[in-house]
Amino acid sequence: MNLIASRTEKSRAITNKPEGVTVCNWKKKMIDLTTETPKTLANAAQSLPGGSVHVSTIHRWRMKGVRGVRLETFLRGGIRYTTDEAIARFFAATTAAADGDATTVRTPRQREREVTVAERECREAGF
Repeated sequence: MNLIASRTEKSRAITNKPEGVTVCNWKKKMIDLTTETPKTLANAAQSLPGGSVHVSTIHRWRMKGVRGVRLETFLRGGIRYTTDEAIARFFAATTAAADGDATTVRTPRQREREVTVAERECREAGF
């Protein structure tokens, strides 16, 4: 119960930031809604470069990933969205993984440590 409460508090701390301020020092690229245009997963499935795929493929990329890389998405109003830029990052990362370039896979413990460090740095910076 304590772990769930602390994660909830952390997510609240991140989402209650001043308008126009991005979360600082995140290792992973995240969707930036100030510069990227959202599209539903169904629309994304129809507009992929090289042809369309079934929407279940997009959901699989989001849930299970490919070669350790998962598609970035977000939920708004009960509908799941992604962006063309997130898809491009996904394709670049899966291509790099297929070519043998090292990809970093973080354990949940590593992620928690990085979140803690990022939150501390944001607090020290006045956010």
